[in-house]
Amino acid sequence: MIRNIVTVMRGTVIAQAVAVLILPVLTRLFDPAAFGHLQLYLSVLTMLIVLPSLRYDIAILRAEDNELPSLLRLCLRANVIVAALILAIAYVGAALFPESWLSQSPFPLWTPIAAMVATSVGQVLLYVAIRDERFSVNANSKVAQAVSYAAIGVALGVARIGNSGLVIADLLGRITSLAWLYRWMRKRTPMSQVGRVSILKVASRYREYPLVALPGFIINSAGVTITPIMIYATFDANAAGQYALVDRVMSLPVA
Repeated sequence: MIRNIVTVMRGTVIAQAVAVLILPVLTRLFDPAAFGHLQLYLSVLTMLIVLPSLRYDIAILRAEDNELPSLLRLCLRANVIVAALILAIAYVGAALFPESWLSQSPFPLWTPIAAMVATSVGQVLLYVAIRDERFSVNANSKVAQAVSYAAIGVALGVARIGNSGLVIADLLGRITSLAWLYRWMRKRTPMSQVGRVSILKVASRYREYPLVALPGFIINSAGVTITPIMIYATFDANAAGQYALVDRVMSLPVA
C-alpha cells in the first residue's frame, strides 16, 4: 500500500514541479495575456471534462470482468457522441450569435473539445490501469504530460507562435499522456470475451453515475471555474493571466 501511494505521489509531485519550474521560462516567452487565455481555456475544459464519459468511467473500478469490455465500449461511444454534440452546439452558437463570447473566443473552439476528448479517454484507460494496480502507469502518464507541455510550450514560445501557444502546448501535452496510456493498453493482457454483456445492460446497471454522480461533478466543476472566468470577463486577459500564475504556483502544495 505504501509503495503504491509513493508511486502515485511521485508522478503527481514531479508533474506539478515541472509545471511550476517552467513558469519563469514561459513568462519570458509569453505575454501575461497568453496565460489569461490559457486560464480561460482550462476553465472551460474543467467544466467540459466531466461530460464525455457520463461518469461511467468510474464504474470501471467496480465492474465485473465480463462487463469490462462492454463498459469500455460504452465510455468510448459516449465520448464520441458528447464531443460531436458539444462541437455542433459551439459552432452553431457562434454562427447564430456573432457578438457572443463563442464567436470572440481567443482560441479556436475545437481546442478545449479536443482536449476534453483526449483527457476523458485517457481517464478511461487510467481507471483500467488502477483496476490492474498498475500505479506506475498513472504516475508516468502525468510526468509525460507535464514534460511534453513544458517542452512544447518553450518551443512555441521561442518560435513566437503567439498567445495561443500555451493552449496548443497544453492540448499536445494531453495527447501525449493519452498516447502513453494507449501504448500501455495495447500491451495489456487482452480482456476475456467470454460472458460479455450488452452495452445497454451495463448502462442500465450503472445508471446511478450519470443520474447522480454527473450532476454533482458538474456543480463542483462550475464552483471551481467560475472565479477565473469572471476575472477574465470583468477585467482583461492580462489580469486573468496574473491570476493564472498565482493559481499554478498554489496548485503544487494543494496537489
